[in-house]
Order: sequence, then C-alpha cells, then structure tokens
Amino acid sequence: ATGWAAQIKSGHYRIASHSSNYEMLDKLRRGLQDPVRVRFLPGRRGDALAETMGRALEPNANAFRSTLRDTGLARELGTTPDRLFGYMLPDTYEFYWQTPPETVVRRVKRAFDRFYERELAASADSAGLAKREVVTLASIVEKEALVDAEKPTIAGVYTNRLDRGWPLQADPTVQYALVDTGKGRVTRVLHEHLEIDHPYNTYQVRGLPPGPIATPSRSSLRAAARPERHEYFYFAADGMGGHTFSRTLQEHNRAAQKYQRLLDEREEEESAPETTGGR
Repeated sequence: ATGWAAQIKSGHYRIASHSSNYEMLDKLRRGLQDPVRVRFLPGRRGDALAETMGRALEPNANAFRSTLRDTGLARELGTTPDRLFGYMLPDTYEFYWQTPPETVVRRVKRAFDRFYERELAASADSAGLAKREVVTLASIVEKEALVDAEKPTIAGVYTNRLDRGWPLQADPTVQYALVDTGKGRVTRVLHEHLEIDHPYNTYQVRGLPPGPIATPSRSSLRAAARPERHEYFYFAADGMGGHTFSRTLQEHNRAAQKYQRLLDEREEEESAPETTGGR
C-alpha cells in the first residue's frame, strides 16, 4: 500500500462496503471517480448558483462566480455576463468533482439550448419573442407564481401590459434592484421601495428589464413562451398561495384590499397574548 500512496488520484469516490483493500486502493490509483450530483434550483440568482456549485465540486464558489460573469464565455454562449446565470436550466446534473467551472457552465447552457429549441423556439418565434425576452419574462413569472397552474395566466397579464405599453410593475424586479444595490431583500415591497433608481425597476422603466432576475424553471419558460390569452391586466395575492386576477383597476383594488385585510387579521392573531384557558 505504501508504494501506491503517491499514485492515488484526488477526486470523489464511492467505496462499496464489501470492497477489499486492494479493490479500494486500485480504484483510487486508477482515478475511477464517481460523479457528483448537483441540483440547480429554480428562482436563484448567480451568487446562489455559485455557492451551490462551490459546495458540491472542487472549484470554490468564487471560481464559479467569476465564470458566470466572464465576458468572453458569455459571448461564446450567445449572451452577456449579467444574463448568463439565467440560462442555467434548473435540473439535477452529474459532474466529476474536479470539473472546471467553464465546463460546468457550458454543459448547463447546452442543456438549456436543447430544451429551448425542442419545446419553446417555435412558440416564441410565432409570438415575436427573442430568447432573451422569454428567459427574462419567465424569471419574473418564476418569482411571482407559487402554483404552476397559474404561470401561463401570470405570463398573460404581463404580455397584456407589454402590448398596451404599460409598465410591468412587477414586485420581484424591485426586489432584484434592492438586493443589487446592497439594500437587501424585504419581506414586502412598499411604496417607498418603488422609487429606487435602477434599470430593473419595472415601476420606473417600461418594458422588460435588461435580463433575467432568477433562474426560471421549465414550467415558467413554457408559460413565457406560450402565455395564456385573456383580458386580465392585474393580479393580487389571495392569501392561500394563489392569486385573484382582475380585468379592471377597480376589481384589482377590491382584491388587494381583501388581501390586505387578511394580512392585518393574521398579524393581529400572531400578536395576541396567549391564554391558558383556566384560572
């Protein structure tokens, strides 16, 4: 075993409990690695993706962070450094532990491109949407929807607003702007937050933001490429994980007020003193 020590190759290995010492050392000497499973979750920003990859693989998070922002690599992959992370298609991938960050990013981008061409390209082309627009809209839908079934409806609301030339007024874009400027994430977007001067603030800037705000899932990408056709222009949370959709501002205000009353009632219940029920 001593003579083999210098021949052992670093990496990620799974050793069966019934393996003999010889079988174990032979596997290490020959570098017969087992791949590492890495799960890319939807709704994540570039820094979170880098942390995920850095925890699972040998290169650290900073190496992956730099790769996702690399101008040359982004250009090679048909995008820009501020948009590349949005093309990291959520899924579970297998890589060898020492896989370079560039190889990881290229492979995941290829997976996105294959999915896009197979399932989205025809619909997006007929709707006059560029790939960047589909990804950007899908990322907003991803952050708005808690229920997959609502995603095409939400995408349709934003499409209707775009067609009218209205501002999108999407709260998740304000959240993105707040984090991007170092102000941090807030639990609820308030009127004061809507004034932030940032290109991603869709209350202040019309049209889609310059790029994605998160990694969109397949269901969000499908919704963005094939939005539901309807006459809704507004939606408000219903307090049960879904939304109430409205055609007019008057309808929307009623739905929003109902949701606000629900929030107030919940806050009152949470702040009420506990009682023992006895004397």
